Amino acid sequence: MQQFKNVDVVSFLEQVMKSNTKHHQEDFEIDKKALEFAMRSDSPDDKYLVWLSRENGTHCLKENDIFIKESSAFYTWQQWAEPKRDEKIIAFAIHITGSSEGKLIGDVYELDYTAHAEMVKNNALSSNVKVLHFEHGDIRLPSTAPTHISPNINYGEYINTEYIPHNWQKFYDRIFKAHSSYENLPEGSAEEYLSSLNEEPFHFVLWSNLNLDYEEGIEFARENYPDEPEDRLMQRYIEENDEMLETERLNLDIQYNQPIIIIGDLGLWNGRAHGYKDIPSGNIKDCLYSDTDMTEWFLDEKGDLRAEAAHHDGTNYYLYRVFKDNVTEDQIEDFKDKIYHGTLTEKDIDKYTHRLGDDIAGVYGIELPDIKKSIKKQLESHKAAVASEPKMSHQKNNELEV
Repeated sequence: MQQFKNVDVVSFLEQVMKSNTKHHQEDFEIDKKALEFAMRSDSPDDKYLVWLSRENGTHCLKENDIFIKESSAFYTWQQWAEPKRDEKIIAFAIHITGSSEGKLIGDVYELDYTAHAEMVKNNALSSNVKVLHFEHGDIRLPSTAPTHISPNINYGEYINTEYIPHNWQKFYDRIFKAHSSYENLPEGSAEEYLSSLNEEPFHFVLWSNLNLDYEEGIEFARENYPDEPEDRLMQRYIEENDEMLETERLNLDIQYNQPIIIIGDLGLWNGRAHGYKDIPSGNIKDCLYSDTDMTEWFLDEKGDLRAEAAHHDGTNYYLYRVFKDNVTEDQIEDFKDKIYHGTLTEKDIDKYTHRLGDDIAGVYGIELPDIKKSIKKQLESHKAAVASEPKMSHQKNNELEV
């Protein structure tokens, strides 16, 4: 995590958006209006915002609002806190400090979004009253009342909504604490950060039938079987790829003293769910089995063995970890209970389990990227009270198909 001082905020965020947001990039036009309003406002509170980019859009919110439980901003900021494996969330806190030559200038602070959302959830306060600001006056309403933002015959155009917390002193104490958590981040180079976004993330595939290149596979098979029809060549390609899975199991015959656990984020017909499954053998080779239609096993940038498994109802995402040797049976049961109830945190995962990537990397002679940086990032996340996953439906051990 780092901060970037005195940047062209709109340009910086737009480049992040173009790199990370594939769909609904038009959301950023709304974000720019929010940033411009912050620059024009005379209120110091309006100068602080939070922003996130995800695959399917962006959101720019007033920081004060996300700390009010009744506000729509609070729900928006919490909505994407589930760490989905298929969507990268990039988030920042923003302080607008001025303008120069028509540009919005400010400081941008990198956030661990999941941890920050959890911190906000734990520190947000309630409000009984909200104030609708119009160009010619204000309207006070209960905070749970519907907000009508159309022009008012008496007050003119709608400007924004302000929520009044129960306790202003407690509210600002928590806002100040939030600022302190990111204002002490080391200063980085905005140019280097933006350049790094275009770098391909580390993704070492062990085996996959998820995204096969059938044209290339057919041509490869044709070299050995030039007289066979195309449908038979495709079948040969699929069969040879399947045989490679058994080869990878032989390569990864690595035994541990403790069982391996699969932590699942499952795509079911009725929504997403948490789940887990034991691999009692404690052998990495037994991770490479799946009951889904298509699966890809890979090492990610943190050195974790993961899998993406597609099936009729959706896509499952698996994380494989081995319990540490000193972990007790009671601690293992508590770990599983947290998965079941949706309260497992990254801190729990690091405390009680090891990643498998180090031993796998040794087999293939590869170097995991930025190991020290990953460890430092984990420590920073721990200090920031790493977020637990939001409540979802749950899958017991015998219901998780892998």
